Formats: sequence, C-alpha cells, structure tokens
Amino acid sequence: MIHPLFLNGQEIINYQHRPINQSSYKKTKSIKLPFFDEFSNTTGAANSLLWEQSGVFINNTYAVNPPSAGVASFDACNEKAEVYENAETNNSFIADILTSLPIDLSEPNNNDVFLSFFFQAQGIANAPEKADSLILQFFDVLNNKWNTVWFANGDTLKDFDYVILPVNQAEYLMDGFRFRFFNYVSFNAASTNSTITNADFWHLDYIYLNKLRSILDNNFQDIAFTDISNSFLKNYTSIPWIHFLNKDGLQTSEFSINLMNNDFSGRKIKERSLQYTEKISGSQSINYQFGAVNISAQTNEMYQFDVPFEFENNFQDSAIFEIKAHIQTDDYDYSDNNEIIYNQIFKDFYAYDDGTSEASYGIIGEGARNAMFACKFVSTQSGYLSAIDIYFNQPLLEQYSKPFYLTVWNSSNGQPGQIIYRKEGVRPIFDGDLNQFIRFSVDSITAIQDTFFIGWIQTTDYSLNVGYDLNRNSASQAFYNIAGKWQSSALSGSVMIRPAVTDKPSHLENIETQTKPIIYPHPANQYFTLQGIENQTKLKIFDLNGRVVHQDVFNGQNISISHLQNGFYIILFYSDNQVIATQKLLIKH
Repeated sequence: MIHPLFLNGQEIINYQHRPINQSSYKKTKSIKLPFFDEFSNTTGAANSLLWEQSGVFINNTYAVNPPSAGVASFDACNEKAEVYENAETNNSFIADILTSLPIDLSEPNNNDVFLSFFFQAQGIANAPEKADSLILQFFDVLNNKWNTVWFANGDTLKDFDYVILPVNQAEYLMDGFRFRFFNYVSFNAASTNSTITNADFWHLDYIYLNKLRSILDNNFQDIAFTDISNSFLKNYTSIPWIHFLNKDGLQTSEFSINLMNNDFSGRKIKERSLQYTEKISGSQSINYQFGAVNISAQTNEMYQFDVPFEFENNFQDSAIFEIKAHIQTDDYDYSDNNEIIYNQIFKDFYAYDDGTSEASYGIIGEGARNAMFACKFVSTQSGYLSAIDIYFNQPLLEQYSKPFYLTVWNSSNGQPGQIIYRKEGVRPIFDGDLNQFIRFSVDSITAIQDTFFIGWIQTTDYSLNVGYDLNRNSASQAFYNIAGKWQSSALSGSVMIRPAVTDKPSHLENIETQTKPIIYPHPANQYFTLQGIENQTKLKIFDLNGRVVHQDVFNGQNISISHLQNGFYIILFYSDNQVIATQKLLIKH
C-alpha cells in the first residue's frame, strides 16, 4: 500500500475492512468430500460448517466480475476491523488466514483428489505489491506440519484466474487433512499514523475439493448471480419514507441483474422471476415472471427489466422492500446461487452510499488542520434537520481520531454557502458493529428547504477516516475546502454521511430538556459514579491528547479510574449508536 508524501492538503482514500461477528465453532468429526464453497452467503463470516473462525471477510462488493455473487476477501485487518497487531511499517506480515476444518481423505476410493479455486488480486480496493503474496498450504498429517504448495505474487486488477492442484501424496490422503490460505501484507513507510488502515486485497471464489477429478477439470456447470441493481431511486440509495410518499417521480422502474454462465456450453435459463415484499408490515408482496432465456458459454450477461414497482404506503414511519431475484436452471446446477436479494430501505434519512464501506475518506497534509468537507443534498420537501449519521472506519491507533466540528451550510450558487449550524467537540465513534452509522443529534432548530450541505471542519491535519463506498459514485455532490476555496471532489465514490430529517422541530424537546450527567465525587479519586444517565449507557474517557484511556458501560455501578493519572479528561456518552452528551472529568488521587 503506497501513499504519496502529503506536502499539500489533499483528499485521500484508504482501503478499509468492515467488522465481522463470528461465533466460535467446535467440531469433533472430519467432514466428507466433496468440499465446495462459492461464498453465496455474503453475511461477513465464513461458513462454520467448512472453515475455522477467521478474519477473512465474505462479501459481494470488493471483487470485480467474480464467478458468482460472494467472495472471500483477504486484507490487512482482523475480524474486529483492526489492523493486525503484528503489522510493521516496511516489513511484510501474515494477516488473514482461512483454514478448512479437518477433512477425511482416508477412504480407499479417494482417487484423483484435486483442489481448485478462482483468485483475484485487488478487485476494486488496494492492490497488493509484488512483494506481497497469497499462499496456499496443505497439512501434512503424518509429520504435523504445513507445506506450501502454491503462491501468487501481488499484482494489479485482472480477471479471476483458475488454479487446480493434485492432492495425491500419502501424507495428505488421511483423516484430518486440512488446507489453508493466507496473505502477506506490507505498509509503506510514507504512510502517516492516521491513514494506516487497510491494504493489499485478494479475493477467492469457487473453492472445490473432490475425488475422481483430473488436472483438466475446469468446467463448472453452473449459472450464478453475480450482482443485482442496488437502488430503485433516481438520485439516492435511500430517502425519508414520508418524503417519498409525498412526491412523485422519485423512483426508477429500471432494474438489472447480472448472471454468469460458468459452463463451457451455452445454457438455457428456464425461468426468471422477481418478487418484492414490504418487510415491516408484510402488507405488500408481488411476483413478476420473465420467462426463459439463453445464455452463452463463459459469459457474464446483464438483464434489464422495466418493472412497475409500486412502493405503497404501509402506514408506518419507515419501510423496507425486499426485492428477490430468482432463476430456475438445470438440476445439476448449484442451487444456492440461483437467488439474490436487495433491500430498498426508506427511513428518515437521505443517502448516496449503499451502506457498505470499502475504503476510508479523509483530508490530510499542509492546510488540512482547518479543512472542510461538505456533501450536497436536495430535500424533496421542507423540514428540519434532526441528526447527521456518519460511519467511521477505525485507524491503526484510535488516538489519531481527533475531534471535529459537525457543520451544516446553506447553498450559494451550487456550492456550500453560509454556516447555518455547527457543533463543537464531536469525535469519531467506533462501536464495533458491521457498517454501523453513529447518529449525532442536531440540537438547534435547523430548517432545510431545497439544497443544503452537511459535513465537517477539521481541527487537526489527521484523516477522519469516514467510510467510503466505492460502488456508488456521488463525487459530483462532494466538495472540500483547504485554502478558502471550495473544490469538487476529485475521487470516485460516496462518503458515508447522511442527513436525518423530520417534518417538525419536535425532536428538540428531548434534546433541550436533557442535562449533562452529574459526576460525583468530583474531583474524582479512585472511582466516580453518575446521575442523570440511564443504565446501559456506554462511555469513553479521553485524555487531552485524544487517546481513549477507558471504556465502560454504566449500569448504576461505580466507574473505576484508579489506573488513570491525575489530570483533566473528557467523557463521551453514547447509546444506541447516538452520542448523548460529553462531560469534563478531573482526577486527583
């Protein structure tokens, strides 16, 4: 991962992993052949019936033209979205490891066993350098050791490559055989502490281990979804439900799906269908049939439809429409990838992004200490800004996440104009949930009508590492200001920042009556407790250098601070991914 020397202030993106929640898995018996995984379950975690717990991320957004929807992506971050602790600047280190569960290859008729897979470097993210690599090892059961049987050096984006390898040595053809992939990662010394996040991506698909195969076995008789249209709105991925219901012409009837025929022969898709269902109320469910179609051999085809979707009022404050595409193919096809789902969400916010972060956005370098970023939104009706949602990616060291001014501007000739709202002392929050936005309340009456801008003013020259969606490009709506002049973003993607709106300023009632938590005793000695704060409220204590020195959850108990030195601190309180309050703390032992 190479960064330029940041002599002048500029926009940057860093490639960022997303958090995964994986449960531990215990298995006593070896699994039987065949072993096959094409990662169609794109929920983040590898299938625990096939793989050991791993930091590898299962997704449908990082790779380019995979054999099927869903790949296993290797990068520099662990399952908690943190850069691995063994990371060193200018030195390679082992990062993600994907290890199969034990497999029984001891049966007498296990002849001609081969392992095959597809792989790709980079995808849409950061390319691994030549010195980086992806490694495959087999486990020698007899001698209890791992043997390297294949590797690939780092490279830039190309089509997926196919690899097939024999598993024919005696030390492998036993009960307890395993195989594993892992990647080597390196960071460049020119990277700054606030920009070291993630790097050096690899992607795997169609991992297949079975008997009665040959080195020429490279034909997969399978038709698979690879992608689905990701918004039914003309200008946004999501808008407030009440705004959608009150204005016509906001949605598009165009819909597209991508299918890959992995077979060496042309095939017939017997039936294509679309079903959409309103998930909150269950009041609407409609199915469309589109009939059969032929698809050529080894071809990725896009099918476009003009579907008269009618997102009707469910008489709720939000709506989620599940659009499910399905194909009917021959019985020998792998059925798990004959279906793909997209959820069209309507809540209380406007969004350009698709909800998944592939990178981090920031402004660093000379002049960045007071740099500004603003994202343009056009409201379909007048109302009030109630909150701003932001998703932050975690840098290598959280101490480099500094406070900023949350800011709103009106419009002047299509660019940010006067500041109409500014909130001080706002800090990035990392709550560990997958792509979880943090909601920052707007605690004054801020009316919006037509065009407005939301964003931030920096207080340091460190990158804020706001989530960046590389699959949706709204750069024409993004502006940054380093030397007193607004410029259009030169990057391609969507900064993950969203305005939440309401039709009346009643949201201020709770905010205005809230009092800051009371700390006692104060100054504090070995502990303190709190009044005016609800149980289950999370808190983080920062020192004056911005480092997080303590985290806790308040449940009426004393908060121990005996490990902290004398001095002033800042406590940040948040609950349900919304910042509630901040308070100063003085410790005197």
